[in-house]
Amino acid sequence: MINPYCYLDDLYINVFKTFHNAVDNVKLKVYEKTKDEIRGEVLEMKDTLEDLIEGMAKFIRREDDREKYEEVEKKDYDGYRNRLDEHIKCLTDLRREMEECRELRYENYWKLTDEEQTRFRSMPEDIDLIKSRINDLQRVETKLSSVHWDKVTAERRSGSRSWLDKFLGEDSSAKKEEEKKKWFEEPEADDFS
Repeated sequence: MINPYCYLDDLYINVFKTFHNAVDNVKLKVYEKTKDEIRGEVLEMKDTLEDLIEGMAKFIRREDDREKYEEVEKKDYDGYRNRLDEHIKCLTDLRREMEECRELRYENYWKLTDEEQTRFRSMPEDIDLIKSRINDLQRVETKLSSVHWDKVTAERRSGSRSWLDKFLGEDSSAKKEEEKKKWFEEPEADDFS
């Protein structure tokens, strides 16, 4: 399970420790990752998810080694769904903690350093940013939820492409249409010359 507090950097860690000490010692947590590290994980997850979609599209037009590819693909699909669920839960937990922290009385505010006080005052903006990230991930999760794996397999075996069109969503932009056309082109023959 991803640590819900891994989205915080050291300054936020100190802010939370100070205020949580004043309210409830049980709330003290072990903070494992910085915001930059988790941002990298989110970007990596986005890239691997896009790779999976592209792999699915390529799979439609290739008949070789279907059973082996399908087994790996199903495992990846479930893995990405689980990772999305974890990130959404962690971000939601973090947002709740930050909002609770903002609601606390300022009786311990003086215990923070000047820099920590500045960061504390900026928390509403960060909460809004987290809300936006949750919305982004939920949109991806909604698209994944619309893909039922048994239906995907059945449609794919019959040569149907509707599941991928549904997954990609309706986007009239020229770039998206160009990408979809490119995905459905026949793969170029390997050049061994």
